[in-house]
Amino acid sequence: EDMYWLVNDNQLVIQGVESFDDTAEFTFGVKVEVAGLVTINLNSFENIDPNTAVYIKDLETNSSTQINNEPFEIVLEPGTYDNRFLVTFRSSEALSTDEAQLNEKDIMVYYDQDENALHIINRLQQDIDSVSIYNTIGQNVANAFPRSERESIKLNVQSGVYMAQFNTELGKITKRFIVK
Repeated sequence: EDMYWLVNDNQLVIQGVESFDDTAEFTFGVKVEVAGLVTINLNSFENIDPNTAVYIKDLETNSSTQINNEPFEIVLEPGTYDNRFLVTFRSSEALSTDEAQLNEKDIMVYYDQDENALHIINRLQQDIDSVSIYNTIGQNVANAFPRSERESIKLNVQSGVYMAQFNTELGKITKRFIVK
C-alpha cells in the first residue's frame, strides 16, 4: 500500500507550493496490494488556515468528499491508481435543492477473507432496510438487516462473484463483490 504526489510524472513524498491558492488541485496516486477499504484523512494543517476546506476528488465518479472532519473512504481492487484522485479546496459537486437521491458511493462493501465477513459502510442519511446477497445464477444466499452505519455481515460462502442488493427508502443499490 502506498500513496504519493504526482508531479510531472514523478512520484513524490512531499508536495509544496510557493503560495496557497484555493483553486489549486494536486494529483496523487494510490497503490493497493490487497482489495479492501482505503481511508484518507487529514491529520493537521501546516502554513495554511485551519478553516480551509479540503476535499478528495474522485475523477472516476466525479465526486468530492470533504475530509476536514470525516475521512474519505473507498473500496479499491488491487492495482495502481494514478490520475484518479485529487486534493482540492473547492467541492466539484453543484449545489442543489432537489430531494435526496440515491448515489452509488453512498454504500460501499468489501469482503474480508480473514473474518469471513462482508463489511458495509453506509453513508446514507436513511436506514438500509435490508441486504440480500445473490450468487451469479440469481440464488439468494443470505439476507441481513443492518443496524448501524458500519455493519459486518458474517457469510459462509464459497469462492465466487456475488451481488449485494441494498434496499432503502430512496430505492435500491446493487454492488458486486468477489470472494477468492
